[in-house]
Amino acid sequence: MIGVGTTLALLWASGSLVAEALPGIPATSAAVTWAIPVTRVVGDLAAVATAGCLMAAALLAPGHRQMSVAGYRWTRMATWPAAVWLLSSILVAPLQLADFLGTDLASVSARGLFSFTTTIPQGQAQAAVAVLTLVLVIGSRLVLTTAGSAALLLIALLASLPPVFTGHAAGSGSHQAAISGLALHVLGVLAWAGGVLSLILIRRVPIAALQVAVTRFSAVAPLLVLLVALSGVLTAATRLTGVADLVDTDYGRQVVIKTAALLALGGLGWAHRRRTLPSLARGDHRAFRRLAISEVLVFAATIGVAVSLSRTPTPQTTPNPGEEEGSAFDALGFPLPPNPTPGQWWTQLWQPYPDPLFPVLIAGAVVAYVWAVRRRTQAGQSWPSWRTALLLGGATVLLVATTSGLARYALVSAPAHALQYLLLGLLGPALVLRAAPGQLLTDHLDRRSPATEPVMDDNRGAAQWLEAITSSRAALVLRRPAPALALFVVVVYLGYTGPVLEIVMRSHAAHVVSVIATFTAGMVLVRSWFDSDIPRKLRGWWIAGWTTIHVLVSVALLTWPTALAEGWWTEIDPAWRPSALTDQRHAAVVFLLVGLMTAGAIAVWALARASRSPSPVLQAENSDS
Repeated sequence: MIGVGTTLALLWASGSLVAEALPGIPATSAAVTWAIPVTRVVGDLAAVATAGCLMAAALLAPGHRQMSVAGYRWTRMATWPAAVWLLSSILVAPLQLADFLGTDLASVSARGLFSFTTTIPQGQAQAAVAVLTLVLVIGSRLVLTTAGSAALLLIALLASLPPVFTGHAAGSGSHQAAISGLALHVLGVLAWAGGVLSLILIRRVPIAALQVAVTRFSAVAPLLVLLVALSGVLTAATRLTGVADLVDTDYGRQVVIKTAALLALGGLGWAHRRRTLPSLARGDHRAFRRLAISEVLVFAATIGVAVSLSRTPTPQTTPNPGEEEGSAFDALGFPLPPNPTPGQWWTQLWQPYPDPLFPVLIAGAVVAYVWAVRRRTQAGQSWPSWRTALLLGGATVLLVATTSGLARYALVSAPAHALQYLLLGLLGPALVLRAAPGQLLTDHLDRRSPATEPVMDDNRGAAQWLEAITSSRAALVLRRPAPALALFVVVVYLGYTGPVLEIVMRSHAAHVVSVIATFTAGMVLVRSWFDSDIPRKLRGWWIAGWTTIHVLVSVALLTWPTALAEGWWTEIDPAWRPSALTDQRHAAVVFLLVGLMTAGAIAVWALARASRSPSPVLQAENSDS
């Protein structure tokens, strides 16, 4: 009730609950205008509870190979909020359609609703949420393992994202930054608020299990607070035109209210660490539960503010010439880049792509790697400096591919797009793989006993999760050259076909998935080339097989009679770029020559290394990376 009341109060104060009737345009009924935010708040709160229970079951509760009692109860408990979340997503779809049509709910037909959920992005988002939450409802009643709870947690996080890509953020300028910032914000809130809520919902479990869960959550809570704060600032910055909007507009004033609520939540978290956690360690959980309940109530109000923000118009600005709806700027989220002249390429390379997601992920990985190296050296164990240099080099390559001016040009020029994906699929993975982050992480997480000794306790921590993932059936299959090559062909080469390429260019969500999938497929492929457990001659044959496929794909791209993703290249057509078909042929040449040179250098590196006797660190890396 707190969340619903907060939302309705803010929307009423801003006038957003009154449908404005314009001449010749039908007005949405009052019932629909009120029902949408109420249903959204209920669904968001249910999403928080679902994700929190599943996170507690998978990551916070004791239990490694077998689910603990606390994990079992958390998983089963997730069924009920997941069912509410499912019902909310089902109800929101017809309400949104009535809002779009400017009518009441009774005028929505089954045929119109089907068309809305299959052809309109907002309807498709709700349909995706409904399908995923249905899986959660069923799965939470069936799974009996910690890994199963982790899979459901992943589905819950995915289910929270479709509306992100169709709301305010998707329609704003620099929409890449707005969407990625909001996605990080939503995931951070789900983990933070859901974690706190799950800890007070559980009952009738040993106090030791609650202590383990609280200790694990408190270790990551500061990072979640930082993620929510930074992503919130980024999201607000993409929608406000200036500091004055915080005072002069309804949207800005609600941002201030939400900021104050987040500061209050940060203060409550600090109080947990200073007061209630020591009491819990002594076996008294009452103070912890009292403060946690207060924290959950503030979270409910904060989520209510967030829903009100999603229904409140953002500050409007007059578009600059060339930035109108339907323009290239509107499709790209940034102005068309200039002609990439040889004398200015360095300056153009430093014009960043407006998306914070990959810089945050890459920076986090680098910080974790350097921190692990430092902890290892402090423990008296050396780590080759050249491996750290390779990691930094790989991170630089990935930053260039995802965040520099190259990423801008990749959306308007086929050769730049080909170069981007070669960096993501070959050079970046090779440098990161040879930095041996898997071996470093394994050594850091689990120094209790040699890898051949069994784990004595039944707690699944980070080390056990890493072991479970790397020794899973899927991971073992992908270590073989044939599946590794097949994955690369499907993700990289088939992903370059016309329909898929068009989707990747037009959808930021598809672009993010494509980048992650390409890097993952490259890591799997390059690892098979370096695997010393596979005979050198056999690896040479598989590398030759990849080379043959790469040449065939490049020649096919060079001789293809029509341009792939022609609709996109026609819409985004800078004056300096040749025709779409000519540009595609230039991309085929880049794809062929740069791909062969990069893969050739990696192959020489991999096969030359096989002739030398590997060190113990390298041997361990081949089994753990």
